[in-house]
Amino acid sequence: MNNFERQFDVDLPGYGEAMEATRKKEEAEAVATAHKNMEGFIGRLEAASKFERTPAEDGAESLKSREGEQFVTKRIENHNDPMVREVWQMMKAEFGDEADPLYWVKESIKQGINKYDVITGPDGKVISFSNSRYLEMEPVAGRPPESLVYMAFILTDEEYRRKGLATELNRKLSLGALEQAKQEGHAVRGMVGESTETSEQFWNKIGEKRVYFEDAEGNIHEVPYKAPPCDYDDNTGEPIGDGINGAYEHLMVNMFDGSGELRSGDLVRMAKTIYFEEYGAEPEDYASKKAWQRTQEVLVGYLKEFEQSLAGAKDGRVFLMSEDERNQKQAELKAKGKEVVEVKIAEE
Repeated sequence: MNNFERQFDVDLPGYGEAMEATRKKEEAEAVATAHKNMEGFIGRLEAASKFERTPAEDGAESLKSREGEQFVTKRIENHNDPMVREVWQMMKAEFGDEADPLYWVKESIKQGINKYDVITGPDGKVISFSNSRYLEMEPVAGRPPESLVYMAFILTDEEYRRKGLATELNRKLSLGALEQAKQEGHAVRGMVGESTETSEQFWNKIGEKRVYFEDAEGNIHEVPYKAPPCDYDDNTGEPIGDGINGAYEHLMVNMFDGSGELRSGDLVRMAKTIYFEEYGAEPEDYASKKAWQRTQEVLVGYLKEFEQSLAGAKDGRVFLMSEDERNQKQAELKAKGKEVVEVKIAEE
């Protein structure tokens, strides 16, 4: 409190309480606006849906397409649900040895860490599912508590692709995130994920776009984002396995306020949240505190690299572009002797 505020706090009883009441009111208004923004996003997903929905038991919904196909969507709440193994088997088929082990899939559901929303076919078998997380962001003075939705992936059986099931899963997981945000009083800023070179169009269809900034010369650069290693030695905390040096990915973002841009500092906060919540672990997961601290040092290094990559962002701003928007921007810049610089990532 500065001298001016202290003077009025002494001379005008109740000044501090009034200021606190104003702060809380502004915070509540910001949270309510964020919820409305997310409701708007969910509404757009519903408008784009190919299905008619009817409520079913235990929070599930029946889906009927215009062609008469029928499915059911639900969130797995019980870690012993037989669908958990079906989800894991789909992950194994898609990712091989990189898939999460079955015990962790079950444990993450039990602890409420990962959210698994599924769609079943006419025979009751899982044909599509999403893996997402609701993550709290680092607090910022003068702003309400904020969070984001981390979408790890959506997988659909090849036979059922291009039927709009991913949109339904996106809607389902977003509804769950909005409900949690309302319960906890958080303002959900957006949805974030990591994309390979060939899946951009898929992410664009469900609202997520790559992130870019303009430099001082007017060139456009994709923000270089490197996913940290996933595995660490329990005894030393050093990275191990194939991802020891991390790997560049395309960072995909959807801002629920529909702005299409944000400050670079907020993007760093998003990356920090993903790094330490999705890639980090708890001290008890390591043989010693020193080993855990080493993993934290590794993650800090990746975060610093990410932050430094944004140093050239004009006015400290970044913005989002889909593939179509980027192609249009490339044509515009080429006519001016400028370019769009893309991050090249290795495909397996």
